Amino acid sequence: MTSSTREATGPRGTCDPTVGLVLAGGGARGAYEVGALSVLLPYLEARGERPGIIVGTSIGALNGAYIAATAHLSASESIERGITLWGRISYRDILNPFVSLGELGRLLLYLGELLGVPGAEIPSLLDNSPMERTVPSLIPFDQLRRNIAAGAVSSAAVVATSYATGESFVFHDSKDDVDPPVDSKRAIRYVPTRLTDVHVRASAAIPVFFPAVHVIEPAGAAAWYGDGGTRLNTPIKPAIKLGARKVVVVGLNSSVTPQNPTPDQPDVFDGVAQFVQAVLADQLAQDVATLASYNEQLAGRPLVDGGSGGHEPVPYIFLAPRDRFEVGQVASDIY
Repeated sequence: MTSSTREATGPRGTCDPTVGLVLAGGGARGAYEVGALSVLLPYLEARGERPGIIVGTSIGALNGAYIAATAHLSASESIERGITLWGRISYRDILNPFVSLGELGRLLLYLGELLGVPGAEIPSLLDNSPMERTVPSLIPFDQLRRNIAAGAVSSAAVVATSYATGESFVFHDSKDDVDPPVDSKRAIRYVPTRLTDVHVRASAAIPVFFPAVHVIEPAGAAAWYGDGGTRLNTPIKPAIKLGARKVVVVGLNSSVTPQNPTPDQPDVFDGVAQFVQAVLADQLAQDVATLASYNEQLAGRPLVDGGSGGHEPVPYIFLAPRDRFEVGQVASDIY
């Protein structure tokens, strides 16, 4: 990315197929992504660098699919509608009431499974079946397909984790016949398909809390899937493999060490926070640090065939909260 600005080089809905947008997972913190994009996306569009490759994990998959499905609109209009949708989403759009006859039955199943009662199996702690109607009502997947066909988006992808193999599956809908090979080192498989709400819900199926999602299309990748963030929360590499030469990364958790750490004895919630930090923020920091190190190594090499030793540095923009408690503090101040 250069530091200079310029006017958009095409009509609204025009993308730069070399710019990738990477949206990380992090539950309700996905609202932060939309807030960050409300400033960043119009800025990139004005530079003629509106992302053409959009890859998301978990809540980032939901936001990414929405951004791709509204890519025919101006960046400002797309993100303004996204903010409105986030403001309208309620608990019952995601989960059934925690205190209900259905949850009582779920509790009985849970107790039965603990006691070894035959046939007593519980798929998850929470019932997120409302998402089966919420996701397709919020994201126009038919328009997403039209946007790809028209070139408003070159690739839209979501990442889910296979329960059968533990691999990360990148389900991608691409304008060109992009089909990256299997990445055996990182255990990443790429599956070209027409994206639907099923793939997005699979990417956001948080283990333990939400049940696994059964993906049946395409047939070659039919299996049970869960949250992509358990293995690949910040899919920078898939964005590059799908054709990105510059990336914009939006993270939802800060990896900065607190300046004034608390001396208090940690409780169970502190333990959960440490787990989330290790799975989400630390992985993000490592991936961005790897990208930065990669660029530094290439910077001193002679150019060969248009790149450094056959490769090119990958310019990037990285956004994340400054402090690990910042987003939570904002929520606390509001509510």
